[in-house]
Amino acid sequence: LRRAAVEAGSPAGSLFAVHVEAVDALVTAWRGQGPVQLPGGVVAVRRCGTLYLGQEPPTQS
Repeated sequence: LRRAAVEAGSPAGSLFAVHVEAVDALVTAWRGQGPVQLPGGVVAVRRCGTLYLGQEPPTQS
């Protein structure tokens, strides 16, 4: 998950365990959480069972 966040544009030096753990919770402890804001303006969001990482959350279809 850390590598995916970095590849999505989050600076590696600013991405800490607390960020990765919050993204992990979107996968392993899903309870309807909202998006997770990551350094570098990257957002992690779960929609319809899929995790998205990018600059903006995708629109729901």
